[in-house]
Amino acid sequence: MNKNFKPIARVRVRIANRDSKVSLNLKRPLRAYLDTGASVSVLPPSALEALQRTGPLQKEDVQIQTMNGLKPATIVKNATLCVNSICFRGEVAIMDVTDGDLMLGSDFLSSAQCVIDFKKKRVKCKKGEFKFHMEH
Repeated sequence: MNKNFKPIARVRVRIANRDSKVSLNLKRPLRAYLDTGASVSVLPPSALEALQRTGPLQKEDVQIQTMNGLKPATIVKNATLCVNSICFRGEVAIMDVTDGDLMLGSDFLSSAQCVIDFKKKRVKCKKGEFKFHMEH
C-alpha cells in the first residue's frame, strides 16, 4: 500500500462555545482527516468565523509545527467539537489544513475512546462510529 494514502471520512460537524453555551452545526459535511500523530484537532478558518458569532472566545494565537514547518494558528479553549454523534471537549486549533477540512488528532480520538479499524475502514468510538476511505 502506498504510504501517502490518508484516511478521510465525510462527517457532520457541530462546534460549540462552552462559555456562551451556543453551538452551531456547520452547513455542509466536512472531509475529516485522521491524524493519530497530531496532538490537537484542527478546524478550518471558517469555523473560527462561525464561533466568533457565538460570543466572546477564550483564544490564543500560536505557531504550530507541521510537516511543512511552523504555521500560524488560533487555539480556541473551552470548545466542544462534535463529529456526527461523537463529542470532544477541550481545545481545538484553527488553521488552514491542506489534507481535508478537519483534522481529527489524538486528543479527539483518545478522548472519544476511538479505535481505527483499517481492514473494515471504520472508526469505532464509545458513542458512535463512522466509515472512512483511503485517499492520497
